[in-house]
Amino acid sequence: MRRPWFSLAVATTALLITAAPTLACGGLIGPNGAVNLLRTTTFAGYHDGVEHYVTSFEFAGGGGSFGSITPLPGIPTDVVRGGDWTLQRLIRETDPVDELAFAAADGGGESAREAEVLLETTIDALDITILRGGGDEVGLWARNNGFRLPPDAPEVLDFYADRSPIFMAAAFDADAAAARGQALGDGTPVHLTIPTDNPWVPLRILGLGKADGELVEADVYLLTDIEPALLPKAGAFAESDGLILDHSAEATESLLADLRSDVGMEWVPD
Repeated sequence: MRRPWFSLAVATTALLITAAPTLACGGLIGPNGAVNLLRTTTFAGYHDGVEHYVTSFEFAGGGGSFGSITPLPGIPTDVVRGGDWTLQRLIRETDPVDELAFAAADGGGESAREAEVLLETTIDALDITILRGGGDEVGLWARNNGFRLPPDAPEVLDFYADRSPIFMAAAFDADAAAARGQALGDGTPVHLTIPTDNPWVPLRILGLGKADGELVEADVYLLTDIEPALLPKAGAFAESDGLILDHSAEATESLLADLRSDVGMEWVPD
């Protein structure tokens, strides 16, 4: 039996600096505050019509609360705390070192009514809400719930809403994280189970609120039954449009076995 395809796309993109942690493939929005952004890592696995999306918030100092908006390809059937070491094991498999530039987005508009709330849950210091709506509706919900949107938010949210009207809003309370004893660099992994016929991982959202040339590195790991397509097309550092394909091959048996043994990762195929 052919083993699943394992890829690492290295994208150096932009996050809006607003508060204390980082979330891979989400746009950070909230009150102004000091922050030390860490390199972000996301894992997306697709098997038997289900996308498993694992990302992590990392506590990096600062205080107060802030939020993140992440576009999703479908409605999650489950949102739980991620495994203890899945992302760390993926990093160990590839140990990427490349860096590259990625440009940000432009301006925005207004909204009419709030997005529909589909699911609410709390994981550690994160309050997570799954929303359904257009870009204007998601933007209005965000503003009404204390999120502070940058000028380019309407355009970016509309871009994703045209593909899927489902978004994840995560409100992170840095003070609560500190009270829980989370140290600098401690992460809270989140695992979403998303049935979909059209899996994808959002990258443009990383440029939310950033000017050209402002960079944050993001590693995106993909595990698929066949070799995935990458947009924009990945290239070498000098010619890349914001995406480098650092590693692409059949997943090793040791990697699959290690991933499968973590909490919530039993779905990983043999």
